[in-house]
Amino acid sequence: MKKLFFLLVSVAVFTTSNAQLAPNSIAPDFTLRDINGNTHHLYDYLDRGYTVFLDFSAAWCGPCWAYHNTHALRDVYENHGPVGAPGVLSGTTDDAMVMYIEGESTNTTAQLYGTTSGSAHSTFSQGDWVTGTPYPIIDSGSYVNTLNAAYNIGYFPTVYKVCPNRIINEVGQATAADLYAGVGTCVGAASTSNDPLMLSYSGQTLSICGSLDVTAIMQNHGTTPLTAATIQVLQGSTVLATYNWSGSLATYATANVSVGTITLSGSAPVVVKITSANDDLTNDQVDVTYQAVATTTTPSTNDMESSPSIGVPPTGAYVVDQQFAPLFVRTADFTSAPPISVGAYGASDKSIIFDMFDASTVGNVASVIFDKINSNL
Repeated sequence: MKKLFFLLVSVAVFTTSNAQLAPNSIAPDFTLRDINGNTHHLYDYLDRGYTVFLDFSAAWCGPCWAYHNTHALRDVYENHGPVGAPGVLSGTTDDAMVMYIEGESTNTTAQLYGTTSGSAHSTFSQGDWVTGTPYPIIDSGSYVNTLNAAYNIGYFPTVYKVCPNRIINEVGQATAADLYAGVGTCVGAASTSNDPLMLSYSGQTLSICGSLDVTAIMQNHGTTPLTAATIQVLQGSTVLATYNWSGSLATYATANVSVGTITLSGSAPVVVKITSANDDLTNDQVDVTYQAVATTTTPSTNDMESSPSIGVPPTGAYVVDQQFAPLFVRTADFTSAPPISVGAYGASDKSIIFDMFDASTVGNVASVIFDKINSNL
């Protein structure tokens, strides 16, 4: 039986899906009690400047157990956790926090101690998760279904990094060194009155004939509501566009700012930059990453399909022969699809294939394959 319950959770319930929270989302807040009776408030840790790592796992989960036993999260906590917290070393850098959240609502707290019977998720455990784990373990019972929905948990383990400015990103089963390196990329807690910052570029990534629609995600990193900001798109030292944003953003709230369509000039780097007065200038700029395509370019007659010297495919793609295509193409239910015809020119039996995802649990790959390729790669 569950012995401990959640105290308070301030979360918005998102629609459930099999995808994690979008990159650079705002982390939902929570206040939860661990199995030792200690209370943990996410936003309190963030306001104190800690980067928080959340490990959503399940006692029955094999991959979770394997990652747990790398001790990556334990090493981060011991060497970088809060000063004076149980299990944190005296030489800590005092800038990170780690929490394990039991993600299976039907389990029992006993499973965390390795007490098991049978093979059902509600009874089985991979082992003793508690002994040797210095960071907090949270077991909130059936309430975790609400938490899982808020954090869009689609699989275990899901490991998130939450920066002091509330921004959350999935970091996966990384090493201790890589996890802690991510602390250095975080933006700290808000400390000045007026501080809009650029989080990321969210606009068009394919420029056709020099045209590009530019949008970016802006956050209010100030301690008072943000009501105005001046944003420019620059290529080198040339100002391509200026946009005066107005609205009302609470501290840490974000807005997708549409600057509009710009015309590129040359190949110099392009950035979106906040140029408002009386602002912290250290976090105001993001790079615009795009690929330029000229629609007037005439394809070479040396096409990939028929040439005896096949060009190098784009990153993430590879050339396949007719006899191999059925080995890679699968239907949605992971059964073999009928053989497909590849090759477009003459007697060619070559085409190009892009992997979409690896369905490793069933040993198959779902891909997109193109049967009509004429490229000057």
